[in-house]
Amino acid sequence: MSTANKGEQDVHARIEEALERGESALAHAGIEDAQGEAVCLFCFAAGISKSELLLRQSKALSPRQGRSAFGEDVYRKYDSLIARRLKRKPIQHILGSVNFFGFDFKVDERALIPRFETELLVEKTLEKIEVLQNETREKFIKVLDLCTGTGVIGITVKKTIPDVECTLSDISSDALELAADNSKSLKADVRIVQSDLFEEFADEKFDIIVSNPPYIRRADIDKLQTEVREFDPHLALDGGEDGLEFYRNIADEVQNYLKRSGYLICEIGADQGKDVVKIFKEAGAVTARIIKDFTDKDRILEARFDN
Repeated sequence: MSTANKGEQDVHARIEEALERGESALAHAGIEDAQGEAVCLFCFAAGISKSELLLRQSKALSPRQGRSAFGEDVYRKYDSLIARRLKRKPIQHILGSVNFFGFDFKVDERALIPRFETELLVEKTLEKIEVLQNETREKFIKVLDLCTGTGVIGITVKKTIPDVECTLSDISSDALELAADNSKSLKADVRIVQSDLFEEFADEKFDIIVSNPPYIRRADIDKLQTEVREFDPHLALDGGEDGLEFYRNIADEVQNYLKRSGYLICEIGADQGKDVVKIFKEAGAVTARIIKDFTDKDRILEARFDN
């Protein structure tokens, strides 16, 4: 065996050993996708893509074809990242970003980590924008993203349909700073307003109000995964005693801020469908229906008012 081939084998073996060690530690700590997270953290430490790592693992790409063999600093960084994950710090916070609807959003402790399920909320919002554009023959649709957090909903809507005017609102100044960072990095021209629900919108009306409000029952917060309980802000989780507090508060006022035949679209908890529909029906909604997610769980409330 040539010295070059021996060197390549040593590099491949070192990578495999590091990945196996990381996966074993994560699995022992109860991390569900230990293998996938070990790979993500190694790629992050090495500054390479998953596809490049796969090529190296298959030996289709030698270190000389890509980068030189990884230095000790890469393995030390990787071990440090694994150690942080073992303390249950969310991998999204370690990586510093999450991909949502094809866009990379900055995430940290200032706001709730966007979940995949919320992409359905965006899809339904985009659908209703098109409905309203066809009904009114107007491209200029006003959207309010209430309880915006990282800004993923409103920013994604704006990036997907640039003609829409999007306002991002949250009571948390920390969350709004993060949303502002994301709007800047993604070059999304959105308005950002600090407000306790509708407090700062006295004379405004919107075609669509979309929200992913806090909906966890207060007593259930301590039962959540450590990653959620310890690192997501409780302000973004706590939906009151029964988890429905924000839906009641929104229902009490939403008609004052929706244009005639406008839409309210909210994410809800999987067991809240009937209760939320009742709340909005009693508040005067002409229609209020629940849309299920890909796991057949209640996920979205869509309501329309005839103001």
